Amino acid sequence: MTKPMNGKVALVTGGSSGIGKATVLAFAEEGAKVVIASRTPATGEQVARTIREAGGAAMWVETDVTQAAQVEALVQRTLDAYGRLDYAFNNAGSGGAGGWITEIEEADWDATIDGYLDAEQGMLLHQPIGRLGEPEEVAHAVVWLCSDQASLITGTAMPVDGGYLMV
Repeated sequence: MTKPMNGKVALVTGGSSGIGKATVLAFAEEGAKVVIASRTPATGEQVARTIREAGGAAMWVETDVTQAAQVEALVQRTLDAYGRLDYAFNNAGSGGAGGWITEIEEADWDATIDGYLDAEQGMLLHQPIGRLGEPEEVAHAVVWLCSDQASLITGTAMPVDGGYLMV
C-alpha cells in the first residue's frame, strides 16, 4: 500500500527533539523523505538513523536558523539530495537573546527561561483541557495540514493548543 506522502520531501527545523522530532517521525511514517535541521549532531543523526533503519529516507543537516547562509545551504543540500522540497516546518526558535549566561542581561535571561521553566504550571491554570499537549499531537496537525486532506485550508492561523488561546 502506498503511503500518502510517498516521494514527497519534508524539511523540519529544530527536528532533533520535542515537537520537531515528533513531526519528522510523523512525516516519515506517512512516507515522506525527511531532512532534519538542528544544531545538535548526536540527536539529529540519531533521529535520521532511526528513520533509515525503519526503511525510510532521512538526513540530518547541522543548521543554525539564525544564520541566513546556513538556511540557504540547508535548502540547497535538500535540493541536491532529493531534487525537490514539498513541505517545510519552520519549528526552530529561541526565546530570547543568546550569549554566555554570565554576559547576557537579566531581562534577556528572563525572556528565555520564563517560557521554559515557569511555561508549564502557569499554562495549566489557563488550559481548558487540563493538560499540556504532547509533541505528537502538534506533529499530527502539521502533517495533516501538509497533506492533500487539508487542500482547502489556506491563509488561516490554526492554534494547536488545547484551547489555551481561547482563555
